[in-house]
Parts: sequence; structure tokens; C-alpha cells
Amino acid sequence: MICKDCLHYLIFTFLVSSGLLMPGTSHALDCPGIPEQTQKDLQVEIRAAVDRIGSAKGAELEKLTRNTTRDLLGKLPQADKVYLEQMMYATYCSALRDDPALTESQRSARIKAYNLELKRTLQGAQGKESPDQRAASAKDAARAELARIPLPYTPDAFVESAGNGNLAAVKWFLAAGINPNTKNEGGNTALMHAAGGGHTEIVNALLKAKANVNERNQGGYTALSWAASSDRKDVLPILLDHGADNDAINKAFLSAAEGGHVEALRMLLKRGADKGLGNEALGEAAGSTITGASEAELNDVIRFLLEQGMDVDTKDDAGWTALLNAAREGRIMIVQTLLDAGAGVNTKCTCTGWLGGGWTALMMAARDGGERKAMLDMLLARGADPGLVNNDGKTALLIALEFRGSIDTIRTLLDKGADANARDNNGSTAVMRAAGERNGVEFLRALLEKHADVNARSNDGSTALMWAAMRGYVDNMEALLDAGADINVRSMKGRTALMLAVREGKVETVQALLRRGARVDDEDANGKTTLNYAEEDLKEQTRTDMIRILKKAGAK
Repeated sequence: MICKDCLHYLIFTFLVSSGLLMPGTSHALDCPGIPEQTQKDLQVEIRAAVDRIGSAKGAELEKLTRNTTRDLLGKLPQADKVYLEQMMYATYCSALRDDPALTESQRSARIKAYNLELKRTLQGAQGKESPDQRAASAKDAARAELARIPLPYTPDAFVESAGNGNLAAVKWFLAAGINPNTKNEGGNTALMHAAGGGHTEIVNALLKAKANVNERNQGGYTALSWAASSDRKDVLPILLDHGADNDAINKAFLSAAEGGHVEALRMLLKRGADKGLGNEALGEAAGSTITGASEAELNDVIRFLLEQGMDVDTKDDAGWTALLNAAREGRIMIVQTLLDAGAGVNTKCTCTGWLGGGWTALMMAARDGGERKAMLDMLLARGADPGLVNNDGKTALLIALEFRGSIDTIRTLLDKGADANARDNNGSTAVMRAAGERNGVEFLRALLEKHADVNARSNDGSTALMWAAMRGYVDNMEALLDAGADINVRSMKGRTALMLAVREGKVETVQALLRRGARVDDEDANGKTTLNYAEEDLKEQTRTDMIRILKKAGAK
């Protein structure tokens, strides 16, 4: 919409410039107001400019008007000639109207002359501008177009437009003078986003604007890697033809492997990718965490790389083989492909930062709640050893129990020779792990069938019964007692299962232990009894109930 004053001004300008409104007319000084959106500092500059023009006439008026108008045009980031004309005219008109030294006819004549020169300047400025001035005007016009979209003139908006495939916006950004290599807050360029999105026209436009094909983000990746990881086979040759360097090609090769893109791998190998990176690529594909990379696609990459002669058992810098990577990610199809290619089934990860390190593929398969049972069966059938331990001394059986494996997984491992009495570095056994799990009775029975020691003690003297008592798992505790667990055995600190149950506030567990003959007045290594634990360690209501139960059982 056009504001009322602006409309008034436009009508007035037409009448004066066309000669329909002659000097001396009573409406000659009915000046429009300054447009409301004008910034205060710009109003001040315009008033100062009008003061410089002053009472100039003829050639002097022409020169001053032209120079002042051009100067103001250069100070408007989104220069709009009509907008500037409105501001300049309104200010000049008001200045003349308020000058008592001028007659009405003089005011009208000057307004008509000023209006004519202003229009000539605005309409003819481009033809008289220097190359630098014309370039500045073009940039301003482009920024004005962005504002009309609307898009802010920022690196983030530029990069986002490229990623979204908005070719028109990208061209306006470039015309407005934005650096084609500018990066968004994430450290990525427009070329990277355009390449990853497969927007070839935008890629070409950016390269034409001198975007650097080898510009890297914080991870060291270039637009070529973005294209390779997204399988943009139409973009890859464009970037390669524009001078992608060897490092960029090699990183893109690994990105293509991780994304599961065989054809991109072929292309990059033909264009100079280092074949020596194939072993690393094998691991990248096997352990890929790229969203959208299907196991079938990744398996195709594995097959392709193996066909190129890659070593199936090579470890990456972190100590992982392709088989270990695939087992960790639960990719049974790839596990089978690698085993068929001769991968060592009992190779351990030499990594130290992942759950303690020293894991085998079988341990990986055992850790996820039974969801990888088919993989576990495959590995055992191929000779996986259930007796191997990781750096924490844990076998696949202990790991399966720690990660709440299925009863089928537990029984399978036991049937394949897993030691039911194996201990980890803390002396913990499978029976302890099972006792410390909710609804662990079925696990306990499976272990006891394989002659697990119900009274085994860990390094701190704890027993499976203590694990169950501390957690309040009465069913587990009853199963252990039925199997011969010693109810009054003490830990290294002299604590019994009853003391631990009292300290943890497990009322039902305490009652069950008392029913099964637990001694109520035993003392720990510090001389504390069950009654002391109740009085000192429990909150009010639980404390009251526990003391009552213990005293009823004879505690003193």
C-alpha cells in the first residue's frame, strides 16, 4: 500500500512536472511528510543535503542536486529510487515552505526546477556513473531483491539457500557481493550444501563465482566429500573437473564408502583416489553410522573393496577390523560376507577407549539383549571362542548377562562351552550378574544347571546372595538359598546379606532373610549391627518399620 502522503506527493509531482500546476497556485506548497520508515540519521543527512543546495539556481542547482542525490543513493543498502525521491522532495519542499524570504511564486518555481533535476538525476544516474558506482548500485539492487523475498543478507541464509536448491536466491546473494566461500555458523560453505543436495545449477553458479572447490570445513571435508557421501554422481565430475585436490579426492573416497555408494567409489578410484586407503574404507563401510546407508548398500561396498584386493583383517588406527565394526553395528549380512572372505573370527579389538577394549565379535553379538542372536549363532558356528575375555576380564557370557541378554543367548553360550564360573577382573561371576538382575531366576537356573558356584565370592568378598539382597530381588534370593547359598557369609567388610538389605531399606527382603534363618545380631568389621544400620542409614518411615521388624526378630 502507498501511504497517503506519498500518494499526495506523486499526484503533486505529476501535476508540476506536466505543467498542469503552475507557479503561484495555492496548493504548490502542500508538501508531503517524510516517509515514516525513514531512519532518523538518514533524515538528518537529507536535511543537511538540502541546506547545501540552499538557494542554488540553474547549473549550480543541477550540479548540487545530482551530486547530493548520488551520494544519498550510495548510503541506502537497499536503494529504492522512488523512496529516495519521496524523502528528498518532502524535505526540500518543507525547507522552501518555511523560508519567509521567498514569495509563493519563487517557492513554486524552485520546487518545479528541483523536481525536474531530481528526476533527471535519478533516471540518468546509471548512465553517468563510474564502473565502481554502477557495481555498487547493482549490489544494492540485489540486496533489495533479497529483502523482498524476504531473505536476510547473511552467510547462514546464503548457505541455506544453496542447500535448499534456491537458485534465484543464490544468484541474488552473489550479485549482492557475498563472498562465495563464506561459511555458516557450522563452518560449511554454500558449495558444500549445494553439492550434498545435488543442485548442479547452483554448484555451477558458485564455481563460476570463484567458489573454492577445495575449501574445507572444521572436519576437513570439502564439497567433494559432501557429494560423495550423498551419492551425487552428477555433481562429482563437476567438482573433479574444477580442480579438486588429491586430499579432497581421498577423503571423498572414504565418505563414499561410509555412505555405501559403490559407483562413487569407482569414479573416485578412476580419478586418482589412493587405492591404499581401501583397507580403511573397508572399516568405514562396515561400521558406518551414516543415516540412510542401508546394510545392502554397505555390503556391496564391502564386496567391491574385497574384489580390489583389500586385507579383510586390517585394523584401523583405533584398533578395529571390519568384522568388529560390523558386529558392533549388528550387521549380520556384512559379518557373513567378511567371514566368507576369511576374517579372523576371534580377533580382538585393540582399542582401549570402548567399554574397556579387547572385545571380540562374539562379545559384540552377546551384548544387546538377545537382539543379535542370529549373529551370535553364526559366529559360534564359524569357530568363535566363548572362553575369550576382554580387557576387563569379561567373557561373552558375563557380557550377555550385564547387558540383559535373552535366556536363549545364555543357554547357547553355556551349551557351546562358556564357563559358568568365569570371573571378571573384579572377581564377579555370572551367578552374581544374574542375581543382580530383576527376574533373574531363569538365568540362575540355567547357570546352576551348569554347576555354577552359588557361594563364589568376588574380590571384595561379595556373594550372589548379597547382590540379590541389596537390590531387593526376593525371588532371586530364594532361588540361591534353595541352591545352598550361605545366608550368613560375610564380605571383606564383615557385612552379611541381611545387613546390606537393611542398609538399602529392603523391608520384604529383610523379612525373607529372617524367615530363612539370617542372624540378626552379627556385627560387621566396624562393630555395627543390623539395628545400627536401621537407626543410622534409613529415612523415618522405613527406619521405624525396619527397627520394629528387627526387634521382633530379637535384635538388641
